[in-house]
Amino acid sequence: MRRGFRGEKSAKRGGGGGRTGILGRGEGANSEGESHRHMWMEIGKEHVDMEYVDCLLFSMFLNGFDNVIQWILKKGVFSNTYTFVPIVDGGHWNLLILCNFGKPLHKDCGPCMILLDSLHMADPLSKEPNIRRFVRELYKASGRMETSRAINSIPLLLPKVPQQNGGEECGVFMLYYMFLFAMNAPKSFSRTSYPYFLSEHWFSYDDVDVFEKKIRTFEKRCETEAAECLARKIDSVEMEDKVEGTKNSEIIKDMPVNEEISSMEKRKTRGPTCSHEVHGMESDKKINVEWNDVGQPVGPGGRSLRTFLSTVARNASKLPIDISIWSKIPKHLIEDVWDFIKRRSEVNRKNKGVQKIFHCAGTQTFADIRKAELQKSGQEMDRSELFIVTHTRKDGVPVNSECAVAIVNKPGRVRGLGTGPTPATLWGRSTDVLKDENKKLGDRVKDLEERIAKLERTDSKFQLTSKRVKLLDMYGSQVVIGNVMSTDPPKIVMGRPIGQDFYEVAILLANKPDSPLFIKDHNRKTIKDAIGSHILWFLEYVYLSGAST
Repeated sequence: MRRGFRGEKSAKRGGGGGRTGILGRGEGANSEGESHRHMWMEIGKEHVDMEYVDCLLFSMFLNGFDNVIQWILKKGVFSNTYTFVPIVDGGHWNLLILCNFGKPLHKDCGPCMILLDSLHMADPLSKEPNIRRFVRELYKASGRMETSRAINSIPLLLPKVPQQNGGEECGVFMLYYMFLFAMNAPKSFSRTSYPYFLSEHWFSYDDVDVFEKKIRTFEKRCETEAAECLARKIDSVEMEDKVEGTKNSEIIKDMPVNEEISSMEKRKTRGPTCSHEVHGMESDKKINVEWNDVGQPVGPGGRSLRTFLSTVARNASKLPIDISIWSKIPKHLIEDVWDFIKRRSEVNRKNKGVQKIFHCAGTQTFADIRKAELQKSGQEMDRSELFIVTHTRKDGVPVNSECAVAIVNKPGRVRGLGTGPTPATLWGRSTDVLKDENKKLGDRVKDLEERIAKLERTDSKFQLTSKRVKLLDMYGSQVVIGNVMSTDPPKIVMGRPIGQDFYEVAILLANKPDSPLFIKDHNRKTIKDAIGSHILWFLEYVYLSGAST
């Protein structure tokens, strides 16, 4: 059962990776706020003096957003007994509770902080420096007179509470911590006898399941109400347009309003673009991208480039989801993304620099131009005529000097035979002969390329045998240090032969234990499952240790 809570890429086993909503869907921060408000309506203010802070304000504070502290102070941090501050770090959610922040320091009933974490193995106290900086800024902005040393002495308690079982349950656990604490918290808080119920047996997993179903039901009801509201608004606009355009009011009365709303609710929408063909492409293959005269990518390659860049922009492991302004993104993250894109486009840029002759056909293909001319004049264009049309601007001027030289020298002329002979007079105008020859030459070139690539792979494979290597994932990040044990194609490893595309590698050190294996078996799915054993790894992602990637 997925219980993800909106956050960045998971850290260790912290859940909620990707750009999802409160329970693993794509609703975003609005769903989180609705869930908090729903819980607050159930709890009521009569239980105890408490308030909650918006779920993304702490992350906004860490990323340097202006006025965040002032927004939090408006929640009455120094007048409430308890203030709930949700924290998301690396995709994992915790709950920070600020207790008695309006009371004097150095007293049993003075200020205290409680950090509730559903994954103690992820070292929750690593967040303490940021939490204490956050608290110092709260005291400073409120104009209070306490010194930094006194503020730093405020205790940060980490009680043992029920822990999550799966990798994506932290969001639901955080909400349930908040709900139960608010329902049972004492009206007066002291450090020496802070809530007795904060223990490993605070609640059961069945209680969490019941709570999750309740939240899901509320979330679904919000979605339905929002869809109905949107449908009513659209229907109202359509009715107003019809009233303005006709005097016959009977048309409005006969409109099938209910059917339109029902059809809108059932309408299916496509999911997010993943660009699998680019991310899963082999390193020696590239997609050619054409550019128009104003520097815009066009054609099929241009569409692939745009969708690929959109997936990079949505990748929370590269660009944080809680930063909505480009100028606020840290410089090192921008450089990392740019390096990632450059690794994908280096070969294309070199090829583009070598190219000298450019066409001006824009997004229209040469095949479409030939077809249009055939429909217009009834005659098919030969290669020379097509070249002139596609490399000459509307004013009759060639695109550049190289195109001008090619046009003047007549691409249709047969060189070396003097004036007179042309391809048409020598071989006729039939395109079938040329197509057949081109196909044979293409097949032969492809066969030779495959043979050369096979020889190169075989040669490089045997050079790395018994060498210390580093293994990269499909994004170019180092995940493992190991030794190449064998390159023998018939040898069976992980239930399959090594073949021409893999190495047998012994894992010595895991840089990213949670990274998935390229080839999985029943017991080994991630790097940490295969430590100390032999695995198969694509040879394109294996480099000598110390070599540049």
